[in-house]
Amino acid sequence: MKRPLILALVLAGCSYDPGGGIAARAEAIRTDPSFRELPRWCASACTMEVVRGCVWPDSHFVLHTPSVDTPHWREVMARHYPPDLAAFFMALPQDAGAVAFTGSEVIAMGVRACQAVP
Repeated sequence: MKRPLILALVLAGCSYDPGGGIAARAEAIRTDPSFRELPRWCASACTMEVVRGCVWPDSHFVLHTPSVDTPHWREVMARHYPPDLAAFFMALPQDAGAVAFTGSEVIAMGVRACQAVP
């Protein structure tokens, strides 16, 4: 984990979620499916939150294959994504590393966009 990036995000007042365990995130989503706005910086298992939330066009979204990359864990994650994003994720090579997107890019892949309230 890059501590300088996290510190910079906190000092800038950005919301940041580095992810965590896939099983724990899936369980949290299952037990509380209420709608939520995703953090402006969402990485790893945080990306699974798109199933119950929205992203802003200027958000940052970082995907990578699971630490223990098995078909089971990839499928668990992909089930939380819209079809276009799931297809992209399932096709990632194991050694792809982190793949960063803007919120606009994942919105174009079917993720729900947050709407400003007038």
